[in-house]
Amino acid sequence: MIKLKPVPTTPELPFAYHLPTVVETVYDVYNHSNSGGSMPSPVLSFRTDEEMLSKLDQLAEATERDRQYHLKRALSRYLDAELWHLQAIAEGIADADANNLTDLNSVKEKWVKRAENSPD
Repeated sequence: MIKLKPVPTTPELPFAYHLPTVVETVYDVYNHSNSGGSMPSPVLSFRTDEEMLSKLDQLAEATERDRQYHLKRALSRYLDAELWHLQAIAEGIADADANNLTDLNSVKEKWVKRAENSPD
């Protein structure tokens, strides 16, 4: 969870909080990941825009999870999807190289029959 630090107030801002800087956030994520006594995880850092960061913070607050949890989960899902796609392409290329192809007319016939049998 992001820890907001109180900052001096002004008449215009009767209450104000300091959002952690990138350095503070990376340091906090690194220290948090090392607190389990196991081997430290690699640190990954990247830049993002304020809107995406705000959405991430809203999600983290609503779920009572930290940024790291959601970023790791999102990255894992993205990588799984992209790697699946690359694998499917590689399999398709291997099929084409092995001449395991279906002609266009039989594909069209299959989809026409499917559309004719559709309950719509």
